[in-house]
Amino acid sequence: MEPHQKQLIKESWEKLRPDAERAAELFYMRLFNEDPHLRGLFKGDIADQGGRLMTMLGTAVAKLDGLEEMAPMIRDLGRRHADFGVKPEDYDSFCDALFWALHTVLGADFYPEVEEAWTALFEYLVDTMKEGALDAA
Repeated sequence: MEPHQKQLIKESWEKLRPDAERAAELFYMRLFNEDPHLRGLFKGDIADQGGRLMTMLGTAVAKLDGLEEMAPMIRDLGRRHADFGVKPEDYDSFCDALFWALHTVLGADFYPEVEEAWTALFEYLVDTMKEGALDAA
Protein backbone atom coordinates (compact mmCIF):
# COMPACT_ATOMS: atom_id res chain seq x y z
CA MET A 1 0.00 0.00 0.00
CA GLU A 2 1.35 3.39 -0.97
CA PRO A 3 1.98 6.03 1.73
CA HIS A 4 -0.56 8.33 0.06
CA GLN A 5 -3.19 5.58 0.26
CA LYS A 6 -2.49 5.12 3.95
CA GLN A 7 -2.95 8.84 4.47
CA LEU A 8 -6.27 8.81 2.58
CA ILE A 9 -7.51 5.92 4.72
CA LYS A 10 -6.51 7.69 7.94
CA GLU A 11 -8.16 10.95 6.88
CA SER A 12 -11.37 9.28 5.77
CA TRP A 13 -11.45 7.18 8.96
CA GLU A 14 -11.28 10.35 11.06
CA LYS A 15 -14.26 11.69 9.11
CA LEU A 16 -16.13 8.41 9.57
CA ARG A 17 -15.40 7.87 13.27
CA PRO A 18 -18.14 10.18 14.62
CA ASP A 19 -20.65 8.20 12.53
CA ALA A 20 -19.10 4.75 13.04
CA GLU A 21 -22.20 3.38 14.76
CA ARG A 22 -24.38 4.53 11.87
CA ALA A 23 -21.89 3.08 9.37
CA ALA A 24 -22.07 -0.29 11.16
CA GLU A 25 -25.88 -0.21 11.15
CA LEU A 26 -25.94 0.62 7.45
CA PHE A 27 -23.39 -2.10 6.75
CA TYR A 28 -25.44 -4.85 8.40
CA MET A 29 -28.69 -3.59 6.89
CA ARG A 30 -27.17 -3.74 3.42
CA LEU A 31 -25.39 -7.05 4.02
CA PHE A 32 -28.57 -8.81 5.16
CA ASN A 33 -30.72 -7.23 2.43
CA GLU A 34 -28.29 -8.27 -0.29
CA ASP A 35 -27.37 -11.67 1.14
CA PRO A 36 -30.11 -12.78 3.60
CA HIS A 37 -28.55 -16.17 4.33
CA LEU A 38 -25.74 -14.38 6.18
CA ARG A 39 -28.17 -13.16 8.87
CA GLY A 40 -28.23 -16.65 10.33
CA LEU A 41 -24.50 -16.49 11.04
CA PHE A 42 -25.00 -13.73 13.62
CA LYS A 43 -26.37 -14.97 16.93
CA GLY A 44 -25.58 -12.06 19.24
CA ASP A 45 -26.62 -8.44 19.41
CA ILE A 46 -25.92 -6.88 16.03
CA ALA A 47 -25.13 -3.50 17.59
CA ASP A 48 -22.39 -5.15 19.66
CA GLN A 49 -21.12 -6.90 16.54
CA GLY A 50 -21.09 -3.55 14.73
CA GLY A 51 -19.03 -2.07 17.53
CA ARG A 52 -16.50 -4.90 17.22
CA LEU A 53 -16.36 -4.40 13.46
CA MET A 54 -15.64 -0.70 13.81
CA THR A 55 -13.06 -1.37 16.54
CA MET A 56 -11.29 -3.85 14.27
CA LEU A 57 -11.30 -1.37 11.39
CA GLY A 58 -10.01 1.35 13.67
CA THR A 59 -7.20 -0.92 14.82
CA ALA A 60 -6.28 -1.74 11.22
CA VAL A 61 -6.22 1.97 10.37
CA ALA A 62 -4.06 2.73 13.41
CA LYS A 63 -1.64 -0.05 12.41
CA LEU A 64 -1.43 0.76 8.69
CA ASP A 65 2.34 1.26 8.93
CA GLY A 66 2.78 -2.13 10.62
CA LEU A 67 -0.18 -4.09 9.34
CA GLU A 68 1.86 -7.28 9.03
CA GLU A 69 2.16 -7.25 12.84
CA MET A 70 -1.61 -7.81 12.93
CA ALA A 71 -1.48 -10.78 10.54
CA PRO A 72 -1.68 -13.48 13.26
CA MET A 73 -4.73 -11.78 14.79
CA ILE A 74 -6.35 -11.36 11.36
CA ARG A 75 -5.70 -15.01 10.45
CA ASP A 76 -7.23 -16.04 13.78
CA LEU A 77 -10.26 -13.90 12.98
CA GLY A 78 -10.54 -15.74 9.65
CA ARG A 79 -10.38 -19.11 11.45
CA ARG A 80 -13.13 -18.04 13.84
CA HIS A 81 -15.29 -16.77 10.97
CA ALA A 82 -14.86 -20.11 9.19
CA ASP A 83 -15.96 -21.86 12.40
CA PHE A 84 -19.08 -19.66 12.38
CA GLY A 85 -19.86 -20.78 8.83
CA VAL A 86 -18.46 -17.89 6.77
CA LYS A 87 -17.43 -19.11 3.32
CA PRO A 88 -14.80 -17.49 1.07
CA GLU A 89 -17.46 -16.14 -1.30
CA ASP A 90 -19.20 -14.39 1.61
CA TYR A 91 -16.33 -11.92 1.79
CA ASP A 92 -17.49 -10.39 -1.50
CA SER A 93 -20.86 -9.56 0.05
CA PHE A 94 -19.09 -8.20 3.12
CA CYS A 95 -16.86 -5.89 1.06
CA ASP A 96 -19.73 -4.71 -1.13
CA ALA A 97 -21.85 -3.84 1.91
CA LEU A 98 -18.98 -2.15 3.70
CA PHE A 99 -18.07 -0.03 0.70
CA TRP A 100 -21.71 0.95 0.31
CA ALA A 101 -21.84 1.97 3.99
CA LEU A 102 -18.59 3.94 3.71
CA HIS A 103 -19.86 5.72 0.62
CA THR A 104 -23.22 6.43 2.25
CA VAL A 105 -21.67 7.91 5.39
CA LEU A 106 -18.74 9.72 3.79
CA GLY A 107 -20.56 10.91 0.67
CA ALA A 108 -18.31 13.02 -1.56
CA ASP A 109 -15.36 12.26 0.75
CA PHE A 110 -15.43 8.67 -0.53
CA TYR A 111 -14.15 9.60 -3.97
CA PRO A 112 -12.45 7.07 -6.29
CA GLU A 113 -8.93 7.56 -4.92
CA VAL A 114 -10.16 7.00 -1.35
CA GLU A 115 -12.13 3.94 -2.46
CA GLU A 116 -9.01 2.56 -4.14
CA ALA A 117 -7.04 3.01 -0.91
CA TRP A 118 -9.71 1.23 1.16
CA THR A 119 -9.81 -1.52 -1.49
CA ALA A 120 -6.10 -2.14 -0.97
CA LEU A 121 -6.63 -2.40 2.80
CA PHE A 122 -9.64 -4.72 2.47
CA GLU A 123 -7.84 -6.95 -0.01
CA TYR A 124 -5.08 -7.44 2.53
CA LEU A 125 -7.52 -8.07 5.40
CA VAL A 126 -9.70 -10.47 3.40
CA ASP A 127 -6.77 -12.39 1.92
CA THR A 128 -5.25 -12.77 5.39
CA MET A 129 -8.58 -13.87 6.88
CA LYS A 130 -8.99 -16.44 4.08
CA GLU A 131 -5.51 -17.80 4.90
CA GLY A 132 -6.67 -18.28 8.47
CA ALA A 133 -9.85 -19.99 7.30
CA LEU A 134 -7.79 -22.42 5.24
CA ASP A 135 -5.74 -23.21 8.35
CA ALA A 136 -8.99 -24.14 10.10
CA ALA A 137 -10.06 -26.53 7.34
